[in-house]
This record gives sequence, structure tokens and C-alpha cells, in this order.
Amino acid sequence: MFKVIPGFIDEDYCKAFTVYALNERLERFKPYSKKKHETPGPETHGAYQDRFAEASLNAFLPRVQRYFKDKEIYPSYSYYIVYEIGARLNKHIDKDVCEISLTIPTGYLYSDSYQGSVWPLYIDDDVPIKLNIGDALLYTQDPKKHVHWRLPFEGIYQVQLLLHYVTGSNTKTPRPHSKINARCLGSL
Repeated sequence: MFKVIPGFIDEDYCKAFTVYALNERLERFKPYSKKKHETPGPETHGAYQDRFAEASLNAFLPRVQRYFKDKEIYPSYSYYIVYEIGARLNKHIDKDVCEISLTIPTGYLYSDSYQGSVWPLYIDDDVPIKLNIGDALLYTQDPKKHVHWRLPFEGIYQVQLLLHYVTGSNTKTPRPHSKINARCLGSL
């Protein structure tokens, strides 16, 4: 299953996250990967389980849970990426710890001469998914795992927030987070 959720995160939250991610990229660069063959590669800033992203993972849990009324879901992990010109994402299938995933663009800057549209994520049979700031693509690995990728980025930057969850029935993946934090927040 995959579903586009318009306006999943509001504009102010997106601006705050984008400014934060860009500052982190400038002040504390962390390569997405140290391996050249892994995309988007060592020239791209990416942060695994960053504090702001982890807070987002927990804060949005009640909202994500609404789409899974028949399953109890738990936070797995978060990641954010600052894509820059030339970055791409090779075709891949997510790990089991990404049983339920959301990808959310929080901000981007394209050049004045850029003639394209919002940088799409391709899923399965070359279906381009175009998300605006704050929109989310929700996808699950049940009943099938989705192959997804991105072509080379032609803009200046795009900040992408990735939130991953698992269900209580996922015996392959330990639940690294407690649901208590999200329950204390109530519904967002």
C-alpha cells in the first residue's frame, strides 16, 4: 500500500525542520554513507536518529496510527537527508525495520532557471510521486515491499524527513522505542 497524505506537517514545522537540517549540514556534516556505491553517497548529509527527527517520529505516531486501526504500531527510527545537486537514490527495498514508512519533504530550493517540477520519488513501475512541502507519502511493506528510487536531483537542496514504524506483530524487528512518549502527547 502507498498513499499520499497532503499537508501531513504544517508549514511552520517544515520551515523549522528545514532550517535546523541545513544548519546541521553546514556545522556538523554527517555523510549519508561512507561507501561511494551507496546512494546518495558520502557527499550528501544525512542523520540517523537525530534528536529533532526522533521527536518528530514520536510526535506524529498518533497521526500515523489512525491509518492502522487494526494494528498497534511503534516507532522504529528516523532519518533525514539534505539532498543537493546531482544526488540520486538507487532502486531499493527498505529493511524490515521500515515496515511502515513516511517520506516528507520539509523544504527545498531550486534555481531560478529550473524548469522541472517538484523532485519526484518513483515507486514500483515507474510511478512518479510528487510531494509538496509537508505532504507525506505513507507506504507499507505489506502485502508487498515497494521498490523506490529518485533520479539525479537538479535543484540546490531538498530536505527529506523519513519516519519509520513497525507493528506489534513484526517479530523480526525489536521495538526500539516505547509508545509511552507518544501517548503523553495526545493526538496531534
